[in-house]
Amino acid sequence: MLSKTIKSEIKRLSEEESIDSSILEQFANFIVINNNETGQANKGSRKKPLKMAEIKIST
Repeated sequence: MLSKTIKSEIKRLSEEESIDSSILEQFANFIVINNNETGQANKGSRKKPLKMAEIKIST
């Protein structure tokens, strides 16, 4: 589930900061899962950018 880039960063941090890589992997998986859940929930609530006419009226 984790990309190659994330796995290599986990390895780097694990070695550099003496952190157990399994803890970092668990945290990364948690972030990915929660980001996907909230991303789908908020997908419909994204604001649309203002049109040029609306910007001109507001100024």
